[in-house]
Amino acid sequence: MAESSGASLVETAILVPTILMLMAGAADLALGFWLKMQTQQAAARAIEMAYAGGLERLSPDDLRSEAASAANVARDNVAVARWLECNGTVQASFEGSCNSGETVGRYVSVRISNAYQPMLAPLLPEGMTKDGAISFEGFSSLRLQ
Repeated sequence: MAESSGASLVETAILVPTILMLMAGAADLALGFWLKMQTQQAAARAIEMAYAGGLERLSPDDLRSEAASAANVARDNVAVARWLECNGTVQASFEGSCNSGETVGRYVSVRISNAYQPMLAPLLPEGMTKDGAISFEGFSSLRLQ
């Protein structure tokens, strides 16, 4: 009888840390996905703001501030691009115009750079993280006209 209780203790000593490590890994992965989704939603929110504001009130600084605030990142981590296309060719100025008969397209995009610092970063394979963080981006774009 003593032999079987000793075996149970050894099995428990092996299984409990393994199960706890798997649970911690799953929680860490879920937090990383949550942050990625939050960043993507912040980019989409800024694009919705551009859509609601229209061409007349579209300010890249306002979009950058909105995206940075929603993603909880620095403004330097947000890039806002606006461009005009005439017949699919990008023009030098967003405010410019196309020749008569050309297809006009005015676009805006928001790109947010973010990084997640995993709790279990020391256990990840070398090269998977940069400075212990996993980098990712949230991106959204819209054709305004």
